[in-house]
Amino acid sequence: MDLHRTIATLTLNPALDTVTEVERVEPSHKMRCGPSLIHPGGGGVNVARALHRLGQATQAVLMLGGLTGERLQALLSEEGVPLHPVGCRAETRTALSVRERSSGLDYRFTLPMHGVTDAEVRQAIAAFQAVATPGGWCVVSGSLPAGISAAVMAELAVWAREHGSALAVDTSGEALAAAMDVGVDLIKPSLREFSHWVGTDLTEQDQWRAAARACISGGKARVIALTLGDQGADLITADGAWRASAIQVSALTTVGAGDSFLAGLLASAQRGADWPTALRWAVASSAAALLRPGTALCDPEDVSRLLPLVQITDQG
Repeated sequence: MDLHRTIATLTLNPALDTVTEVERVEPSHKMRCGPSLIHPGGGGVNVARALHRLGQATQAVLMLGGLTGERLQALLSEEGVPLHPVGCRAETRTALSVRERSSGLDYRFTLPMHGVTDAEVRQAIAAFQAVATPGGWCVVSGSLPAGISAAVMAELAVWAREHGSALAVDTSGEALAAAMDVGVDLIKPSLREFSHWVGTDLTEQDQWRAAARACISGGKARVIALTLGDQGADLITADGAWRASAIQVSALTTVGAGDSFLAGLLASAQRGADWPTALRWAVASSAAALLRPGTALCDPEDVSRLLPLVQITDQG
């Protein structure tokens, strides 16, 4: 694929992310938080931010409403991410992530976005289709606004196939199932999300590899990038399977690591790399995101430093 070809992203349910920390999360008591960070958020938004940082041309299409939407747009503009905002009457939602210092655990609270209309969603989809380039990658990532049918994911999968674009989907539940019923080029579920789609707990490598192979042979997805937490990640195609070990870093957060993973994977693939190389970039980008507070995402210097540390195993 062409190095200069744009990767378009679509975020129908963005969020303004607030990240803070407390010593211990306790019920009923008033918990005094530390300083807070505010970043643009939502799956496709974060993918576009990370792509932009990695030097990959991108266009971010997202729905925005109210004062929260204005703040989110301003923050994205400050980062220089090319934007195509589509207005809606509903207020853009907020999300809160709290790190418990005593345990190092992240507690994440996401609010729904109510009141988005089908007509507004159609406008956003039309804007996305207008900036997506045939023959290149495009991304639909994140959840759907409350009340919006998962059928829009199936429609996007049909459009991508007819348009000649390679569609990467990073969502879950009914939205993921709807896209896979049609078939997409790439999915990036966590093991938990993939297990939910399969309908059973996948606890052993043989289990999730077999499920992925069945998914690929059934035309559900051409490539499956499966994130495995501290076990690293698997990338599975019809012709091969590769495991990337996790990089041990001192994590400041886990928020945004999956979005940086997808950005690293697609930026590398867009530049013509083979899948093992793209997987190396994905894991390095994900690990780099752990080093930054909040959803600051990956820094290119960190990615370059971490790349040699990623161990890739060809597992057939």
